[in-house]
Amino acid sequence: MERNKFRARLILRRALDVGTEERYIVWRMKKISPILRQGLILSVTLVFFLRLLHFLAGYSFIIRFNNFPVTKREMDLTEIIYSDKSNKLYTLLQPIDRFDALWYKDIVRGGYKNHPLSTAFFPLYPWLVQGMTSIFKQSYELWSFILTTVLTFLVFLLIFIMTYLEYDGDAAKRALLLFAFFPTSFFLLMPYSESLLIFLILLTFYLAKKKLFILGVISASLTVMTKPYGILAAIPLILYISKIKALPHKILMSFCLLLLPLSFIGIYFYQFQQTAGKYTILNIHKYWGIERPYPWQPILSLLTRFYQHPFDLPNTANFFLVLGTVFFLIKSYKNIALSYWLFSLFAFLTFYFSVYRNGILFSYSRYFLALFPIFIYYGSKKIKDISLYIYLPIAFSFQMLFFIFYTFGFFVA
Repeated sequence: MERNKFRARLILRRALDVGTEERYIVWRMKKISPILRQGLILSVTLVFFLRLLHFLAGYSFIIRFNNFPVTKREMDLTEIIYSDKSNKLYTLLQPIDRFDALWYKDIVRGGYKNHPLSTAFFPLYPWLVQGMTSIFKQSYELWSFILTTVLTFLVFLLIFIMTYLEYDGDAAKRALLLFAFFPTSFFLLMPYSESLLIFLILLTFYLAKKKLFILGVISASLTVMTKPYGILAAIPLILYISKIKALPHKILMSFCLLLLPLSFIGIYFYQFQQTAGKYTILNIHKYWGIERPYPWQPILSLLTRFYQHPFDLPNTANFFLVLGTVFFLIKSYKNIALSYWLFSLFAFLTFYFSVYRNGILFSYSRYFLALFPIFIYYGSKKIKDISLYIYLPIAFSFQMLFFIFYTFGFFVA
């Protein structure tokens, strides 16, 4: 009799617990949904706003110059810009078809056979655009425009969600605004692989946070196929494995991570086969003039050029961003999620030592976009409205300046 009473009370308690849990889930969903709606609306608005102003800036310069871009002196080797003014989308697509975009297009046209130096660029992004072009029968330029627009929206949304999960809705809005108006964020909307790469990195972090490990491994593997340093997306997955106590489970998960180096090896052998073994990602750096500097060389080169040419916009931006990243790493130590801090540290070291070319630190301001934890961290701070109102117009003014120089054919990042 006593046993039956105990079982009845146990069943009733479990029923109440389930009901409480269900009510809690419903309460959370009601609370989260408006925040997610805000994130969706803000992300769509920002993408539309940036696309519109970039188009207006590009169009205004197209109608003023017959030969566009204005200069080709800083273009590399195969970067030949074709101007087909009979194309109805000329004014939309022509201003953004520059630099790396032309290398990716060349990979679609002939793989790595036409210009072996293109092995510096990994193929996932051009493969995706090529697949969309084959299915929907439109131009490569149009589908790259569509794909980067969608991916930029997803990047903005994930920045918002990741910040919200760490902090709150206000922090999420601040982080997204800081990121979207950053001077080089226009590269997300260019026909580059940046939007795909940062989307996959953010997705990997999100999946690891949600304990969807296998999906996270797949996302990280795709990241590796987008850019070599995509291997850094393994950091949240490694930390996830480190917390597993069951040894067999930990070993199994560790074996799953082998998919990342296998993805890299697959791209390597594809390039090896395409170029008859002469050019691959492992030796291409010497053909591009990339050096392996001593730790003090990049910062000294930035400082020297800043002293000699303080208005050299790309170098000045790189100089202050390198200093800012070091300050962030010191300031945020133990004040941000470990996975974010480690990712930022290794990403910074990778960029700092891998884009030193002909005695100059190149492109750091563009690679800086991958350092999303910096924007999340500063978005979490109780920034005064006046500070945000000062940052946004200044940052966006520099973004438009960078973009106009980009359309002219000047190397800006």
